[in-house]
Amino acid sequence: MTSPIPQRSPDTPNRLLLCAAMLALLILYAILYPQTGKRDAIIHFLSARDGLYQPWKIMGSWYRIGAMLPYLIPAQFGVLPARCVAAIISIPCAWQTMRMADDLELPNAIWAGPMLIFQPLVFGLAADTMTEIPMALCLVISIRLWWRKRWLASAFGDVLYPHRSARRIFPVRDVGRHAAGEC
Repeated sequence: MTSPIPQRSPDTPNRLLLCAAMLALLILYAILYPQTGKRDAIIHFLSARDGLYQPWKIMGSWYRIGAMLPYLIPAQFGVLPARCVAAIISIPCAWQTMRMADDLELPNAIWAGPMLIFQPLVFGLAADTMTEIPMALCLVISIRLWWRKRWLASAFGDVLYPHRSARRIFPVRDVGRHAAGEC
């Protein structure tokens, strides 16, 4: 967190290879297990599929509209394309997690991305049409922006993905302030 300007990590080529390998693994998982996840994932897929023609289907409090937008077009072609888009969204989340580990000056920050993706619950969500991974991407970017004192951009990320009251999390600004030691 010492530099306000993002610095390129010396192991960026290794990180890119690692992200490409994680993406290939997630897409392979989506192909080998073509059925979508249970409960929420199929509802999110159906809402994304129908949301292109019936926009109110993706605007409820259950669906974070920012997370549903990337699925709208791929969902028209079936579950697998939508799940591949979900896998693609998971990789920037892993990348931003590695960058956050850099910001915190953690040793071996390159492993933060795989440690995120390979958690059993996250791995199941990472290649499925859920809203949690896009929200996590927005959250990690918002926290990093807050640490760089870019409060307006950080607040925009928090607004883009409104939180349901049933699963309310702390607002991004409070998490960022706490992590930065400002609370």
